[in-house]
Amino acid sequence: MDKNSIPQSLVEQGEVNASDLSNELLDLLLTNSASFVVRAVPDISVVVQRVEKRIEELGMKCRVYSENRAAVAGAAVFTGVGLAGIAAIAAHNLATYDPDYEIGKNKLSNTVSVSCKKPKQQAGSDTMFKGIVKRW
Repeated sequence: MDKNSIPQSLVEQGEVNASDLSNELLDLLLTNSASFVVRAVPDISVVVQRVEKRIEELGMKCRVYSENRAAVAGAAVFTGVGLAGIAAIAAHNLATYDPDYEIGKNKLSNTVSVSCKKPKQQAGSDTMFKGIVKRW
């Protein structure tokens, strides 16, 4: 992968369109402990499965969740369904304790957020993106 093949939006804002997320770019981001957002996702399940599979192939753990789920559960707290939802979220968080990455699905905005929870270095993601680009 050369410098010209890294999308400018990724360098500047930590975002990449789903159509630009090649296997090579995904590996580059994950092996450099980068956090990023995949935009314009036509099928969220396909992108999430792809990212999750690659994270696990690299020997790391991840947690997949729906963004804004806590707000929805909180709004429904007065119903039995709301309490069951909160219990399910807590159980899921325990089952996926201490992940290397969190993958957030946002069906309203058609995005997938990939957040590194155990960075190799303490630099912010902006610094990491610029460092990745400078190496290419």
